Amino acid sequence: MQRSLVDAQKWRWRKTITFKWPSLVSNPIGVAEVLFSMQHGLKDPEEWRVFCLEERINSFPIKVNDIPRFAHHRGNPPTLQLVFSLSEQQVNILIQYLIDVFLEEGYTRPLFEWIYALMLVLQKPLTHNVCSAIRQLAKHSRVLRNTLDEKTQSEFSLFIAVVGVYFEQLDIADQISS
Repeated sequence: MQRSLVDAQKWRWRKTITFKWPSLVSNPIGVAEVLFSMQHGLKDPEEWRVFCLEERINSFPIKVNDIPRFAHHRGNPPTLQLVFSLSEQQVNILIQYLIDVFLEEGYTRPLFEWIYALMLVLQKPLTHNVCSAIRQLAKHSRVLRNTLDEKTQSEFSLFIAVVGVYFEQLDIADQISS
């Protein structure tokens, strides 16, 4: 029997409580205009991958306090201002693209930060495509989790818990032993 890294239901609920943010936050002004002007150029999955993970655009300023947090990002990091400026359609498309990147290329910290940030603003109920994508993320995370160091295992467990509990995909959640 495989030992679960999620030791208690309380832990799972504590980790998923932050996902109530979307209803509390409104879109900031500024980045939205830049995104709108770029919208036609960022419909291709490869262009989104480059934007998020490979090439930083100076039009998206990063607060001085946030620079150390995103030092490992080559692309544009998922700042609150940027993520909250994305439309619901952009979030739905982008999370599918980035999960595909994870499935094809594997784990990177910037990629997981982007996926986590997008999960914070996903609107429920999920579209079928988004639901399928996050289920694939959780299933692949479950497979890879046991081959990783403890810190990275925790990140994978977090994704499994969020998908299972918050997004109500209970068949994917880690089972808690009594």
